[in-house]
Amino acid sequence: MEKKIIGENIKTELKDNKYNKAENIVLLSDAQTYALEHLKKYYTDLFIDNNPEGSFPPKNYITDRKETEDLAAFFFWGAWVCVTERPGTNFSYTHNWPFDPTAGNTPTSPVILWSVLGLLAFVLACGIVLYFIGQYNQLSNKFFKPSSKGPPHG
Repeated sequence: MEKKIIGENIKTELKDNKYNKAENIVLLSDAQTYALEHLKKYYTDLFIDNNPEGSFPPKNYITDRKETEDLAAFFFWGAWVCVTERPGTNFSYTHNWPFDPTAGNTPTSPVILWSVLGLLAFVLACGIVLYFIGQYNQLSNKFFKPSSKGPPHG
């Protein structure tokens, strides 16, 4: 029961948008600040400090500590926009994509609607193309002559 309560608290904290429009800044919670610092250390270790010869990424792939901090910040802010709710809505900047119920990212009804409509349009377009290919095969003209040979014999 305690895990469930903690999980719900984490979802709420992740979804909370602390963007201050007047100052054009985002205030991070203590947990988010810790995560960002941990990411910076992780990628600095991965690329610079604890990168043995023959491993991936290759040694000296990134040598500048500022670059690893920028990379970590990129990953952090990428995750932030995927989970933090847009102001005045109940979905993230990426419309709750990628799907992750543990972070509270579940598909919204417009996403489901447009996914289904897109799939139906794709199937319809494929059907139309295949119909016209079938009609074209039946035409006789000098540019297209269907094969008069039977299937190959093996």
